[in-house]
Amino acid sequence: NWKVRNERKRKGRLRKMKTSLLIFLLLILSISLFTEELTIGEKFKAENKEIADTIKKSNKTIFVSPLLSPRVGFGIISANKGENQHWIENNYQISGFYSEGLRTLGFVYKYNYFFGRTRKGFFTQLNIGFDYFYFTGLGTSPGGSVPDSKTNNNEGLTPNLSSGFGYSFQFGEDSNLRLIMDIGYKWFLSNIYISYVW
Repeated sequence: NWKVRNERKRKGRLRKMKTSLLIFLLLILSISLFTEELTIGEKFKAENKEIADTIKKSNKTIFVSPLLSPRVGFGIISANKGENQHWIENNYQISGFYSEGLRTLGFVYKYNYFFGRTRKGFFTQLNIGFDYFYFTGLGTSPGGSVPDSKTNNNEGLTPNLSSGFGYSFQFGEDSNLRLIMDIGYKWFLSNIYISYVW
C-alpha cells in the first residue's frame, strides 16, 4: 500500500544521504593528507618576515552564479606561492539562494592552481563540499532524486565533488575579477560563476 511505499522511499533517501556524507568525509580526509603543499612562505617566514609577506596573501571574495544554479556567496582565500613559483589558493566559501520553488545552502573548499606566476590568467580548480537543497516541481530534481508523490518536493544533502577552470582579470595589486566554470558530482551537474576578489 501507499504507506509501505512511502516508508521505503524515506529509508531510501536516508541511505543516500548517509552514503553521500560518508563519501564527503572520506574525500576531506584524503585531501588533507595528499594536497598539502610546502610553500616558500613557510620556509622563509621565520628568517625573513618581509619576504614571507610578499609570497603569502589573504583575501576575501564575493561571487554570484546567475545562470544554471543561481546562488550568491562569500569566501575567504589564503594564497601562497609554491616552490615552482606558481600561486596556489585555498578558498573556503559559503553560498545560498532562496526563492519560492528553490532553496540552497552550501559550503565548499576550493583549491586553485594558477598556470602563470601571477594571480591572473588561467587557473584550475578542485572543489570539495556539500549542498543542502529544497526543490519544488514536477519530475526529478537536477540531482536525480525522486520527488515525494504528494507534494512533488525534493529535499536533500548532496556532496559537491567537482573540478573546473577559470580566468582571472587583475585590477591593481590584490583585486581580481574572475569567470569560472565547473562540472562534477553535485546537486546540479555544472555551474558558472562570476567572482570578485580583494
